[in-house]
Amino acid sequence: MRAERLGIPTWNSATGVMVCCGRISQLCALAGVGFETPTLLPGPSDGDYVAKSRFHWGPSPTINGAGDLYEELLEVDSVDHKYYLVDTDETVHVCLIRATSKLFDGEKRVLGTGTPKEALVGPLKRLLSLLEMRALGVDFVRATDGTWYAVDLNPGPSFRGTGFETLLADSIEDCLPTRGST
Repeated sequence: MRAERLGIPTWNSATGVMVCCGRISQLCALAGVGFETPTLLPGPSDGDYVAKSRFHWGPSPTINGAGDLYEELLEVDSVDHKYYLVDTDETVHVCLIRATSKLFDGEKRVLGTGTPKEALVGPLKRLLSLLEMRALGVDFVRATDGTWYAVDLNPGPSFRGTGFETLLADSIEDCLPTRGST
């Protein structure tokens, strides 16, 4: 935040990163651009639920465990659809990686890439712009009724398997001040 107040360019805005780090603010931001999100519960429920930490960097979510926050357990297939976005200032690049869900399978295993769904990409680009971010990751799951739910918003994803190495470097370089500028 201090860098931004001093006019020093940053790659991802401090405000955007803060929104992405808190689980409740993540859900609000995702819902705010039109995505379906899991319902927050007041506490552990009699039925199945997902326990999560308050912040993104906490322990992995668990089914019917202890946590700071509780969400409804959605009836979904056990595949996470991980959307990665990088803005190079020329265009926003999007990659979709399909992986097994850590929630159901313990460890994430990459299953391959997929074709991003345009219905999800438009709101993702809007979110990127609203948060003044240059990159982010969003995890989606598909419910058994076909509804797509946004379940996680990551301000610093690994980008593993995306092939975005050059795009990431270009995006970061684009944020740097040019020689002689302030």
